Amino acid sequence: MGETFNAAIAKFGEAAKAKLSSPAISGAPEDQLRGPLEQLIADLAPLVGMGADKAALIGETSLS
Repeated sequence: MGETFNAAIAKFGEAAKAKLSSPAISGAPEDQLRGPLEQLIADLAPLVGMGADKAALIGETSLS
Protein backbone atom coordinates (compact mmCIF):
# COMPACT_ATOMS: atom_id res chain seq x y z
CA MET A 1 0.00 0.00 0.00
CA GLY A 2 2.92 2.36 0.39
CA GLU A 3 4.05 4.65 3.13
CA THR A 4 1.87 5.32 6.17
CA PHE A 5 1.86 8.60 8.08
CA ASN A 6 3.50 7.07 11.16
CA ALA A 7 6.14 5.30 9.08
CA ALA A 8 6.96 8.52 7.20
CA ILE A 9 7.32 10.47 10.45
CA ALA A 10 9.48 7.74 12.00
CA LYS A 11 11.70 7.66 8.91
CA PHE A 12 12.07 11.46 9.08
CA GLY A 13 12.96 11.30 12.78
CA GLU A 14 15.65 8.69 12.17
CA ALA A 15 17.16 10.63 9.28
CA ALA A 16 17.08 13.94 11.17
CA LYS A 17 18.65 12.39 14.26
CA ALA A 18 21.44 10.87 12.19
CA LYS A 19 22.17 14.20 10.51
CA LEU A 20 21.95 16.35 13.65
CA SER A 21 24.01 14.04 15.84
CA SER A 22 27.02 14.18 13.53
CA PRO A 23 30.08 15.71 15.21
CA ALA A 24 31.00 17.27 11.85
CA ILE A 25 28.19 19.84 12.10
CA SER A 26 29.53 23.17 13.28
CA GLY A 27 27.23 25.78 11.77
CA ALA A 28 23.71 26.11 10.34
CA PRO A 29 22.41 22.81 11.75
CA GLU A 30 18.95 23.63 10.37
CA ASP A 31 20.38 23.15 6.89
CA GLN A 32 21.02 19.50 7.80
CA LEU A 33 17.24 18.99 7.85
CA ARG A 34 16.83 19.85 4.16
CA GLY A 35 17.29 16.29 2.86
CA PRO A 36 15.17 14.56 5.51
CA LEU A 37 12.43 17.20 5.13
CA GLU A 38 12.35 16.85 1.35
CA GLN A 39 12.02 13.08 1.77
CA LEU A 40 9.25 13.54 4.35
CA ILE A 41 7.24 15.72 1.95
CA ALA A 42 7.74 13.17 -0.84
CA ASP A 43 6.58 10.37 1.47
CA LEU A 44 3.53 12.30 2.69
CA ALA A 45 2.40 13.64 -0.70
CA PRO A 46 0.73 10.38 -1.82
CA LEU A 47 -1.15 10.20 1.48
CA VAL A 48 -2.98 13.42 0.57
CA GLY A 49 -3.56 12.44 -3.05
CA MET A 50 -0.55 14.17 -4.62
CA GLY A 51 2.21 12.64 -6.64
CA ALA A 52 5.57 12.88 -4.91
CA ASP A 53 6.85 14.72 -7.99
CA LYS A 54 4.19 17.42 -7.54
CA ALA A 55 5.53 18.71 -4.22
CA ALA A 56 8.78 20.65 -4.16
CA LEU A 57 10.37 22.62 -1.38
CA ILE A 58 12.07 25.89 -2.25
CA GLY A 59 15.31 26.73 -0.46
CA GLU A 60 15.91 29.81 1.61
CA THR A 61 15.97 33.09 -0.31
CA SER A 62 17.68 36.22 1.00
CA LEU A 63 15.65 39.40 1.05
CA SER A 64 17.36 42.60 -0.02
